[in-house]
Amino acid sequence: MAASLMAASLMATALSASDVLAQGDPTVELPFSLPDGFRVSQAAGDSLAHDCFCMTLDAQGRPVISGPGYLRTLIDDNSDGVYDRAIDWTSSIRAGAQGLWVEKNALYYVADGGLWRSEDGDSDCVADRAPTRILELPTGGEHDAHAIRRGPDGYWYLMVGNYAGSISKLTSDPQAPVSVASGQRPRAGTIWRISPDFSKRGVWAHGLRNCYDFDFLPDGQIVTYDSDDEREATLPWYRPTRVLALGPGSDAGWCGSAWKDDDYRITMPTTLARLGRGSPTGVAVYEHDAFAPKYQGAVFVLDWTFGRVLAVYPSGNLPTEQRTPNKLPSEIFMQPSGSIGFAPTDICVTPDGSLLVSVGGRGTTGAIYRIEAVADANRASPRTSPSASLKTSLSGIPGAESLSGLLEAPCPWEAWSEARWKPLATPAVIETLGRLISGELSLESSTEPIPAAQIAHIKQRASQILTRLGAKLPSDRLLRGAKSDSPASRNAAWWFLGRGALNPADEPRLVRELASLPTPSAIESAGEATPWEPIFGNTELRHRLEAIGLRRWPMTNWSRFDVPDDLSGNTLRRSWLWALNRTQQPPTNKSVENKLDLIEAKLFFGAPKNGLDTLALETLGGWLSANRAGMTTRDQMECLHTMQAALGDRRGSLPLQSDVPADALDGVRALYTSRMSEAVRNSWADWALYFAQQADKSGQFALQAEAIRTIGMLEPSEPKILDY
Repeated sequence: MAASLMAASLMATALSASDVLAQGDPTVELPFSLPDGFRVSQAAGDSLAHDCFCMTLDAQGRPVISGPGYLRTLIDDNSDGVYDRAIDWTSSIRAGAQGLWVEKNALYYVADGGLWRSEDGDSDCVADRAPTRILELPTGGEHDAHAIRRGPDGYWYLMVGNYAGSISKLTSDPQAPVSVASGQRPRAGTIWRISPDFSKRGVWAHGLRNCYDFDFLPDGQIVTYDSDDEREATLPWYRPTRVLALGPGSDAGWCGSAWKDDDYRITMPTTLARLGRGSPTGVAVYEHDAFAPKYQGAVFVLDWTFGRVLAVYPSGNLPTEQRTPNKLPSEIFMQPSGSIGFAPTDICVTPDGSLLVSVGGRGTTGAIYRIEAVADANRASPRTSPSASLKTSLSGIPGAESLSGLLEAPCPWEAWSEARWKPLATPAVIETLGRLISGELSLESSTEPIPAAQIAHIKQRASQILTRLGAKLPSDRLLRGAKSDSPASRNAAWWFLGRGALNPADEPRLVRELASLPTPSAIESAGEATPWEPIFGNTELRHRLEAIGLRRWPMTNWSRFDVPDDLSGNTLRRSWLWALNRTQQPPTNKSVENKLDLIEAKLFFGAPKNGLDTLALETLGGWLSANRAGMTTRDQMECLHTMQAALGDRRGSLPLQSDVPADALDGVRALYTSRMSEAVRNSWADWALYFAQQADKSGQFALQAEAIRTIGMLEPSEPKILDY
């Protein structure tokens, strides 16, 4: 959590409040502002949750919480929504956990120098024996190892801050999306993907500052909330706190306290929201139907410094007239309206659809608050609630009721939800899920048609469930899904192909037959699309590129494709270039576009090059001359980033998990500019000047700023450029 004077003020306030409030009494109005139709109550006070900075829910939906020197489960004896007592899990924890996860009777926690597993075989919420350290980790600091949880692909994911100096020792997977074995240098904050047995460990994405928590969007993408560069506040290059979707290989742009990349850099994760100053803590995706449709599928994030619960949600959740093109809605969902201390640290969705928010950090008074919907208007929406139309479509299939419950389980990756749906996954149901993905099982209903978005959601969920369970699908079924006329089937098949368990003997056939499939258009809007798709672009295409990149399959039949002129285009271009960097068999089409893309792929996602990349500049120069008139704003931005990388921007030489001393010129300095002649520097600066002038005319201020930054890196001498 970033330090600030405001934080100190809020801490002082927090120390004097909390326990004087009436716990759980709905007649007592707490001093918080919330949307209409919601109420907040205190579910636990400081005596149970002192200085609480981490929370998860167990298989029964009970909070497991941690603070300095304690790790405990909260018990609600009379089911009134207020926790009456706590059971200490263990007395051996010293510093308190910054990551917690429960599976069955095992508790995983990040504290005291590692990731620990603690068993409770008799379900009394007390550890049976001393915990086992699974991984050695840097812990205890505010920028060390944080959240741990299992993803929809069955892998573990671990969030680590930018000062975790020894974290590189964890690496053991040469096929990781950010591959040390290939010469890449995972930098700053990282999120790790770890095999179910913890044997293979590698970086999924890097370049973060200090994310504390994360969750998974409905399509399986990791979503997190990253810190700002608060020391640059009020300066033009200040970057606010951002909600990010972390694609494989993405670099979130933290280069030190004087520079952080903007949203449009080609290597950046997809920015879902920019939320200003703050100290990011908890993250939860609301896959439940208890809240109003507006908030179903929303990402809720916590800001410790300013005491806010914020919500980011798909544009499709709003009426058409309230939507803003190319911008996701976000709002302050809850904040104090009086002098109450409220320093939120973690957030969870309960089985009944309420939100629990823990409070604490840095020695403050602790509490747990419950946010719940109270108005009838907030009840179920057809998109996520168990639907009669789905049950009608599945009627006549053995186990239809179980199948429906499994496909529409709320918050499916939470411990309490998995404890409910996993027993429904019988061999017959698993077989039916495979048929659903391939299209052998139709969801059409003559009496109650299922909306296209729900079909996409259901097939996506089926693929994730199969992946989570480690099920193997016959190659015929996977190929049928990948070749289906249904975009939802193709998308589900490619998710499984990238992340699921494949039979090694089937892989050569899969590679051969899948290579001949036509490339879907990035511009095409699939008829069966989930609500989040517009911000990420064509989901089938993205999952296909991610699958090829994760498997390192051939890309011989691929060629550059057009992408939208917005952040979704950036997401698809990043996925394309990342996959190109990983394939051993690049496109056979040797067009200038493909040659340039291969060079960019190595520049952005390969090992840092120790010198000026003249080949990259020569190839880019040829492409620019041929395409000057037809470039989109996004194209121009990518060209500027290619120039910067070819010149050697500083990220290749930065320390891995520590910050260099702040330098005001960090963002406008290249390593190898001096190796270019003055004439060549001026020639390239002239291109950057052209982009700046075009951006000035069209009001594209982000592009203009990036062009000016590139001019600074080139150190030109021509008066017309310097005068600009």
